[in-house]
Amino acid sequence: SEEKYRILIETITGLVFTIAPNGNFTYLNPEFEKLTGFPVQDFIGRPFTEILAPEYAASTVDRFKQSLSGKKIPIYEVELKHKDGKTVPVELKVTPLLDDDGNIIGNIGLASDITDRKRAEEDLRQSENKLQLLLNTMIDYCYIVSKDYKIEFMNKALKDKLGDQTGKICYEAFFGMESPCPWSKLENVIAGETVKW
Repeated sequence: SEEKYRILIETITGLVFTIAPNGNFTYLNPEFEKLTGFPVQDFIGRPFTEILAPEYAASTVDRFKQSLSGKKIPIYEVELKHKDGKTVPVELKVTPLLDDDGNIIGNIGLASDITDRKRAEEDLRQSENKLQLLLNTMIDYCYIVSKDYKIEFMNKALKDKLGDQTGKICYEAFFGMESPCPWSKLENVIAGETVKW
């Protein structure tokens, strides 16, 4: 039975680990070396804080102590040190490790590599920044509204003309009306139609 669990854990995509109450690693699956470049045996018996990027150590120790007291810890993100000097962003899910009598004897956790997700988020952020820069350098008025007519973005030219109306209802802010403008094509746009006017 124990051998079946070991095989299962060692084939999981993600770093599985256990930590004793003193904060030292007691188990690391082979994914540890893939993620960090360090051999598993180098970190068994060592404090888990040694693999963390320094800025995450204090908050992670605090979460570790909370978990040992039985508190449920939400999934959180940290960065692990890599042998090549870089860091690896991971998402951590940690829960108390129990003995046969239900006593907490440490923590068991799963760390998932989120490098690709972080890269995609950064690419999207840069793309949005470029778009915003482009819109703000236009002399034409430009704004974005949500499907419920709330203003989500106004470019600089429009803000200079009308003041910042972001967050307000467009037909109220722009035209002082109590209902959508008769000429509004927003519903057509939301329906996926190409609109020109």
